[in-house]
Amino acid sequence: MEEYNTGYIRFVLLRKSRRKYLIQKVFLTAVSGGIMMLAAFGAVFAVALWIGTPTEADTSGFYSISPWYSLLPIWGGKLVLLLKLGLAFLFGCTWSLLCLLISAIFCNRYVAFLGTFLIYQSLWQLLPGSILNPVYLLRGDYGGYTSFWVPALLQTAAMLFLAVLFLILGERKIQNV
Repeated sequence: MEEYNTGYIRFVLLRKSRRKYLIQKVFLTAVSGGIMMLAAFGAVFAVALWIGTPTEADTSGFYSISPWYSLLPIWGGKLVLLLKLGLAFLFGCTWSLLCLLISAIFCNRYVAFLGTFLIYQSLWQLLPGSILNPVYLLRGDYGGYTSFWVPALLQTAAMLFLAVLFLILGERKIQNV
């Protein structure tokens, strides 16, 4: 929350309520994080579709033990990539909200960026086979998931939890502005 450190928030709060400001902050942060992940994965998937082997024709067995296997024949495997783009969007939303929450706790922007990275790496190492491992939430496979909806619902629940927590902490932080 750099606008808190610079005092810019005072000018913003003259024009809108604290609650509206915080809700817009949550929404715009989540959407921007989701769009960034969508753009990154979309570019990779576009190149893969352009020069690569269609997912349906993949003989490596990569998808054989994942919940994606039954979806491979639909649209030549393009549905799998589309659903993975959905997971990437949710993943970006979730982690950008985590960064926003950390920035509400600590006034230093570098702590927010580094803290998010450290939490991601710690969860990746501490939860190697767990359904809550962030790598599995992004990929949507090999985490014991039975369908695409499990990681999607887990990330949506995490987003809601982080948003509510930020609204509570953000309200306290800007109380004296």
